Amino acid sequence: MNLKLKQNRLIAGFLLAFILVVNATVIIKVLYNRLAEPEAELELTEREVDLRNGIFDEDSGRFIRLRFEENDFLKNNEAKLKELGFKLNKPSSKKDRTHKKVFLVLELNGSAYEQAILKAKEELKIAENKEKEVKWEKDKLEAL
Repeated sequence: MNLKLKQNRLIAGFLLAFILVVNATVIIKVLYNRLAEPEAELELTEREVDLRNGIFDEDSGRFIRLRFEENDFLKNNEAKLKELGFKLNKPSSKKDRTHKKVFLVLELNGSAYEQAILKAKEELKIAENKEKEVKWEKDKLEAL
């Protein structure tokens, strides 16, 4: 009985030491990571980033969802992407997927954004005109 108790205490001691070593290693790595200078900084507005709390109120984590609108870049630049080594056909399986380290350039308030704003304003005018026409026809029918 005494031997069994010593074995249990020894195992508990090893487990406790293992947990302490792992936690210390993680904390040291986190501190080291926070001391380093960032390679780059990107300032985003609420238009690009959707910050939400966790799913549950008790969750202290933060989620960041980057929102973007797809434009005609892929359609207009297929040759350039193929020249850079990208395969634009959809992979048939996970094994067919390729991974590449790339630099992503995001345009903020650039010409593509301005064009999208102008297009949206035009579509809004068209929708408002259609709404006026429908209302005018409805008023005309009610008058009869």
